[in-house]
Amino acid sequence: MLYLAYRDENGENHAGIHEDSELFGLLFNPYREQLLTFSLDRIHGKTYAEKKAYIQDKAVDFCHTDSDISGGGLSMGEYIEVQSFFEKYGKRFGLLREFRENCIC
Repeated sequence: MLYLAYRDENGENHAGIHEDSELFGLLFNPYREQLLTFSLDRIHGKTYAEKKAYIQDKAVDFCHTDSDISGGGLSMGEYIEVQSFFEKYGKRFGLLREFRENCIC
């Protein structure tokens, strides 16, 4: 599962949760600009510090992108999936308090 935010050829912003296989079809159009994409199934990094930094970066990027979209954003179910992702990894890497203070989860 992927979180994908993009700007279409008409300048409208869209966001959603998609299967990995849908990514190519959604971004095949050269006039669509990819704003943010990250996996909800796994995180990147080899060390604890790299993984923690990755989660923090994605949380900040998500907050900025989500506030920019305002209208063509996520459904309530999709928000729950994204919040569950950040809650799971926030707890694992000691970021849960920070995420809750910033209304990420």
